[in-house]
Amino acid sequence: MGLSVKAVAFCLAAFLCAVSAISVTLPVPVAVSEDRDFLLNNGDQDDSILPQKESVAPVEDSALISNDTDEHSTSLQNTGNGLTLIIMRHAKTEPRMYPRKKYDFGRRLVRRGMEESSRVGSKLAGMGLHPDLALVSPSERTKETWDFASKSFDSHIPVRYVDALYHSDLGVFLDVLRSETSGRYASTIIVVGHKPSVNDVIFWLTNQEVVFKTGAAAVLSFKSARNNDVNNMEDSWSSAFKSAHSWNLVKLVEST
Repeated sequence: MGLSVKAVAFCLAAFLCAVSAISVTLPVPVAVSEDRDFLLNNGDQDDSILPQKESVAPVEDSALISNDTDEHSTSLQNTGNGLTLIIMRHAKTEPRMYPRKKYDFGRRLVRRGMEESSRVGSKLAGMGLHPDLALVSPSERTKETWDFASKSFDSHIPVRYVDALYHSDLGVFLDVLRSETSGRYASTIIVVGHKPSVNDVIFWLTNQEVVFKTGAAAVLSFKSARNNDVNNMEDSWSSAFKSAHSWNLVKLVEST
């Protein structure tokens, strides 16, 4: 009986040693979080072994509409020898009064609007741009916007106040561009108008949407197979507005 107890004790001790040896070789379970952000924020995880999220730059960060790039070099690089169209929204204006139809046409710029117009005009001039013709809506706010912006250019620029630009839709705006530029010997033309038609026409011409703040100006460029020849500049304008998405958005110039 005594031997049997000893034998049992010996067998039990041997069994426990064997179990201990096996547990040493087994991997220790580790709690793994499926939340990538948790892994990144808790401990020194190697980001290279984690699933990577696709990085998509927002439209506002595009170099085309950045205000942090050198304006002069940007304009010369993108416009080249083609035609340049500048579309400008009127600057900050005094509040609306009612009835709107009676008072809207005569709304004037506030001091901030005067400063916006002057700054944007100065930036356009600093880019080496000089309009050969200005097409301006006849409302007080658009006329004053052009008056302040135009002071930054060296010489007098011919102005046409076009009634159809006042609260025009896309179709009317395009008709104005076609009729007023047809046969024009000009390399750069500026149009001062209103939302939403300024946004609509830029999207139609460039297939790009812009956030048009008051006083901002979009610089667009167009190149045809023939417009490097100055003798064919009139023909270039006549073909420039025939089809959508034929222009490039070079830069959105803002006052800030």
